[in-house]
Amino acid sequence: MSQALAVSSTAREGGDALPKTGQLEVRDSRRQPELDALRGLMLMMMTLAHLPTQAQVVTNQQLGFVSEAEGFVFLSAFLTGRIFGRIAQESGLLAVIRRLWTRALRLYGYHSFFLALHSRWSPQ
Repeated sequence: MSQALAVSSTAREGGDALPKTGQLEVRDSRRQPELDALRGLMLMMMTLAHLPTQAQVVTNQQLGFVSEAEGFVFLSAFLTGRIFGRIAQESGLLAVIRRLWTRALRLYGYHSFFLALHSRWSPQ
């Protein structure tokens, strides 16, 4: 809010001082199913774009201004920021770093497991 607007709004309320600003408040960070659904839709469209089917013609196009991969990465980063921003305020930055590393290592383990399965049973 500009200083002139703040002065005029406080003058109307009978005060002379500018409003005090504090730390940003973290909004309620419960899951939003519509964002999860949009992420899932982008994942499905990315999968269809990489399969050799007729669906590739439709899904290989941009979704508005972004491609499916860009939208998925943006939404994932946005949701991660919301979740871990709340954790950072409640438990501190060290707890966030620990949880992010734990999650990254878990996902790396899953990836390694499925890569090993694929290598074992894929045709030579």
